Amino acid sequence: RQILHLGDLQALIIDIDAEELSVIAEPGVVWWDLEKKLRARGLALRTYPSSAPSSTVGGWVAEGGSGIGAYAYGEVSDNVLELKLVGPQGEKAVGGEDMDLYVGSEGTLGFISQVRLAVREAVPERPLLFSFDAPEGAQRLINSLKGKGLPLFHLQVITPQLASLKNQVSERAYLPEGSYLVLAVLDSVEAGPRDELAELAASAMGVELGGEAAAHEWEERVYPLRIKKAGPSVIPAEAEVPLSKVGALLS
Repeated sequence: RQILHLGDLQALIIDIDAEELSVIAEPGVVWWDLEKKLRARGLALRTYPSSAPSSTVGGWVAEGGSGIGAYAYGEVSDNVLELKLVGPQGEKAVGGEDMDLYVGSEGTLGFISQVRLAVREAVPERPLLFSFDAPEGAQRLINSLKGKGLPLFHLQVITPQLASLKNQVSERAYLPEGSYLVLAVLDSVEAGPRDELAELAASAMGVELGGEAAAHEWEERVYPLRIKKAGPSVIPAEAEVPLSKVGALLS
């Protein structure tokens, strides 16, 4: 067992199973701490929230939603294998189709006492950043990815307004402003997937930016609310749209 201290409390990583590619953790374990423990064993989370340095396993499971890695592995509900909950009738295990009822229930159906998550083998990640003059270009790139089989872990679109805010709160401006940016993170450092992705972006009239900008943006993935310093305050929200409608939504 790995013990993580939370003040006077202790949250446990109960089991890491490298063969079954799963981990069992108590709800108070912080996502980023869990990722570090997994990485030390050659494993990694399949998805985690953008608030990973501070949010807990139980908190995000109770909330539900999508996060980093959702392009490859779906929402948090797609990665929970089993839950244990404590309610008026005692502790019970939940799995299979019943999971949809409990993930995202905000604690109304019981207190989460244990979570078993699917994990992946840890591989080097390669972020690439592409710039487009209009959201239609970003949409063309997204459309072209279908059926290509690229080892794409994460896909993120950055609007011109968001790029401007990120530059304002950074020590130095690192993103071009006035463009729509697509951050694509490959689960591979091999040249083949990188070159194919770059060709698809170029066909969509995209321009690849320097590796330093891509690396910095990937490092910032778990600090999205730093832009609150630019004011006015940001209200976090989440919406789901089909991949084919991302450009239309941005327009």
